[in-house]
Amino acid sequence: MIFTTSLDLFCKIVTAVVTVLFAVIIYAQILQISEVGYAAPVSFSAFLILMYGLVFLYRPIKYVVDEDNITIKRVIASKRILLSNIASITAVKKKQLRWAIRLFGVGGLFGYWGSFSNGEFGRMTWYATNLNKAVMIESKNGKQIMITPNDVDGFINQVQNKLVGSI
Repeated sequence: MIFTTSLDLFCKIVTAVVTVLFAVIIYAQILQISEVGYAAPVSFSAFLILMYGLVFLYRPIKYVVDEDNITIKRVIASKRILLSNIASITAVKKKQLRWAIRLFGVGGLFGYWGSFSNGEFGRMTWYATNLNKAVMIESKNGKQIMITPNDVDGFINQVQNKLVGSI
């Protein structure tokens, strides 16, 4: 079963601001080419475009639950979580994610993903786009993965049904 995802308001604002900011910086770099030569403006512009493109390609697009896996679909490098490795799955309130610190990853441009930590959950891996619709998956080895399907209850029910069916 496929579960869609969408950006929360913060992600929409960050994505819009960063997009405009990068466009303005790249335009300013192009205007400087005649004054300072090609190397620096072209290199910096290429760097910004590469970073923006990579973040866009690695963003979570949807989540797919099949007989054996939860797949976090991205344009490149989709991630799979084996259902047999899941110890628990629960809905998470946005206030439980307060004071989360991004250790390494993206914190608003097209979503939130990477390594995060907070006092309530400790270290977590996020593949998220909307913190108002959070689901925490805990693996049997203690790893925590947070995802954000639009239909939180439907997603949890689907996974729990698959887990019960595999016993």
